[in-house]
This record gives sequence, C-alpha cells and structure tokens, in this order.
Amino acid sequence: MSKRVFFLVPFLVLFGLGVAFYFGLFAAAERGQRVIPDAMVGKPVPNFDLASYRSDQPGLNTADLKGQPQLVNFFASWCVPCLAEHPLISKLAEEEGVIVNGIGYSDTPENIENWLKRHGNPYARVGVDETRRIGVDWGVSGVPETYLVDAEGKIVFKYGGPLTRQVIKEEILPLMKGLSR
Repeated sequence: MSKRVFFLVPFLVLFGLGVAFYFGLFAAAERGQRVIPDAMVGKPVPNFDLASYRSDQPGLNTADLKGQPQLVNFFASWCVPCLAEHPLISKLAEEEGVIVNGIGYSDTPENIENWLKRHGNPYARVGVDETRRIGVDWGVSGVPETYLVDAEGKIVFKYGGPLTRQVIKEEILPLMKGLSR
C-alpha cells in the first residue's frame, strides 16, 4: 500500500501545479493585459525618427505626435493578435475619427506594405522599426501594444495586447474625450 502512495504523490503534485497554473492564468486574464504598470506612462514619448514602409510616404517621428491626442500602435505582419485587433483599429480611425499611427515592429517594409494592402491601412502614418530599437525605447514587451499620447507628446495610457471593444469603449475613448477638451 505504501508503494502505491509513493507512486501517486508525483501525479498529485503535478495535478495540483496544473490547477494552480490554470487558475493563475485565468485570474490574470480577468484582470486584463495591463497587469504590469508601465514606466513610460506620464513621460514624454522618446525621441525617434522612423522611415515609412514606402518611399513615397512620410514616416513617423516624435514631432508628429504633438498637437492633438493620438494613438501609436506597435504591430507586425507576423503577429496573429495584431490581425485580430486590426478591424477595431480601422473602426477607431474611420468611425471615431481617432488619429492612429502605426509602428511596424521587428518587421520589413515589404512585409508591412503587403499586410496593409491585404487588410487595409487605418494609420495616419506608419514607421518601420526593423531593429526593435525604438520599441525598446518605448518599453514595448511584445506586439501588439497601443499607446495614447496627449497633445504635448506625453504618454498617458498604454495597453499591452490586442485591443478589445471593451478597452476601446471603457478606457481609450473616454481618455481621448478628456484630452480633447
């Protein structure tokens, strides 16, 4: 009998760890993607100057993010969650009139151009961060990530992960309206 218990203990421990892991993930998902506070919120956007994905279009730089509240969305053509949030970003730009700028993160201009041709381009400007250097300056930990920048060029909000209707409705749009006053 004691030999059976001895062999059963590892399975019980593994099962317990699996249950704890599952509930830990579920609880984190319930709290949303912004579990970790962001050090860049409340600070000016980093100095940067990115070329566009197309030679006939302007890129994106620090000065472009001043004058009115706007969003900066880090995305990539290889990013599945970026594709999932893309229709919501398009709707934000088209129906809500929100200025959304894109930064193609760890991607090539050719891939970004093909992706935007295929899925539509809701961005006012698109810069390419092939080396991820600008993403590091912004504190990007993965794509997609979206930042709300006020008229003075200060980051006032960051959302890590794909945007959802709820986040847009309950957080981004109210903040944008407050900044537009």
